[in-house]
Amino acid sequence: MNNNGKKNAAPSINARVAIWHPVVDFLLVGGASIIGGIALIVWFTNYQEWVLTFDRFGGNERTRDISQFWFFWILALVINYPHVMASYRLLYRSKAQISKFRWSAIYVPSILLVLCIATLIALIAPADTTQSVRMQFEVILNSNSGISAGIFTSLSVINVVYLGWHYNMQGWRMTETFAGMRGIEFSSHEQRMIKSGFLAMVFTHAVLWLAWTPLLEVTLFKTWLPMLTLWLPVVGGIAFVLGGLGFYGAYQRTGKWIPINAITPWVASFFWYYLVTQYHSIVGIAVVVHVAHALQYLSFTNRIERNLQLAKNPKTNVVKSVLLMLALIMCGYLVFIVPSFIAEKNNWSLHVLFGVQLFIIAVNIHHYFIDSDIWKANDLEMRRSLFLHLGER
Repeated sequence: MNNNGKKNAAPSINARVAIWHPVVDFLLVGGASIIGGIALIVWFTNYQEWVLTFDRFGGNERTRDISQFWFFWILALVINYPHVMASYRLLYRSKAQISKFRWSAIYVPSILLVLCIATLIALIAPADTTQSVRMQFEVILNSNSGISAGIFTSLSVINVVYLGWHYNMQGWRMTETFAGMRGIEFSSHEQRMIKSGFLAMVFTHAVLWLAWTPLLEVTLFKTWLPMLTLWLPVVGGIAFVLGGLGFYGAYQRTGKWIPINAITPWVASFFWYYLVTQYHSIVGIAVVVHVAHALQYLSFTNRIERNLQLAKNPKTNVVKSVLLMLALIMCGYLVFIVPSFIAEKNNWSLHVLFGVQLFIIAVNIHHYFIDSDIWKANDLEMRRSLFLHLGER
């Protein structure tokens, strides 16, 4: 009788297992972006004249500059930038972490630094140096020649493609994490089927973002990149069906319902790229994806930070967490906003502006590498820190 009671109680206990709270987790890992995205679709449908003012291809000379809108700027400042800084907080928090993740902490940033320095050494200013440094910067990139332009373009392409991998592999790890929290371990076959959806979105991300760059004018890209965009719905549709079958197979095999928060990151990934594909002409649509991803990331890094604080002092309040978040916001502001603004505002040298832009790209690429290195399912220490608030699991 007692055993039966325990069995009956187990589902109710598992139902409360969460990173923060089941509803909060749902919103952070993709639910909020889906709800917000649907609201945007409704808005776009009913207010076409508003959409036209943001159309990058409409030939409208009065197209609005998204950087002038405080809402978009605030979202980037308080959500997107600090999520990058949170990676560094996790990586460099102790000597043990640095020693454990040598490639992330030492080797990769060293390689990126060498590339940036080599680019600046090889940089040759354009013939017309009377132009502003921003115009000189664009002249070099548009020339598509020289070592500096080549390295900058290569790093930019890596940044774009790696970004898609970063978004979607984090989504896969979240799906795996939330399923595991309910005692569901996907088989190898189920993993491949579900993961195919995330990989399809990596492909979609790379094709879409590269199609927006000047690379589309390069002969090699011009011939096959537009054709690939036509295949995106087919690739996405097949992957969606395969992923659905993978979830269903796990349900049939285990007899357990797949938790909604395990499915949400998977659905959200498809939804993000549906928005980008359907409304790619709207200036700023990519901000939706950036912010949605950053929310996902921060929900996990903040949970670890909070757990480690409680481990040191069970009576600690949330003030330290709030102060840390403010510090991350300030660091993100100092890294991503201040240098470029000062360099352009004061018309500093071309080398300074080039160096600033290279630094930002390098920070992003390094962040993606950190993410893929430290957030591994087989990293027992990371899992322990993430689930510390749940007790022994």
